[in-house]
Amino acid sequence: MSTGVSKPGAEPLPPTRPPQPFVVDANHTAVSLQWPMNDFARTFLAERYHVEMALGISLEFQLVGVYKIEQGGASVGGLDPDTTYRFR
Repeated sequence: MSTGVSKPGAEPLPPTRPPQPFVVDANHTAVSLQWPMNDFARTFLAERYHVEMALGISLEFQLVGVYKIEQGGASVGGLDPDTTYRFR
């Protein structure tokens, strides 16, 4: 697995995918997500997370927000009750 870190003088490697957000709270119409605060942001100088959402098993994700890494998480509201959502 590539870490995105390269030796001096070498071509930089592209960063790896950030860790998946996880649900910390949810109700019928909203969900609060949090992303692991590890060395990812410091290693790759990441500044923001782009949070995307898909309905049910759809493969089509849509951008729901861009959040600063320092925020540590995001809340997404306006969801329909009894509906499955996936976030990345």
